Amino acid sequence: MEKILSLAAGRETCDAVTEFDCSQMSSSNCISLTAVCDGHRDCHNAEDENATLCASRLEHSQLHLTVKSVILFIILFCTILHVYDNV
Repeated sequence: MEKILSLAAGRETCDAVTEFDCSQMSSSNCISLTAVCDGHRDCHNAEDENATLCASRLEHSQLHLTVKSVILFIILFCTILHVYDNV
């Protein structure tokens, strides 16, 4: 998959949901969000590997995993209670 996505004709901004905007003076290039903080400089100014940006993304990912773990634990706990209730 092409990581760097040049802006298509008629498009002035990157898709905020799926793309990261590499700001370069007066022009823009978009890269896939999967290319941000992946250890490879995809933007010409390497802003996709900015330490502050990547630390923030890591904290968000860890929080998301923690919430998912709690939800899975609750589902498992409720399932076990339901099984023992029916015994």
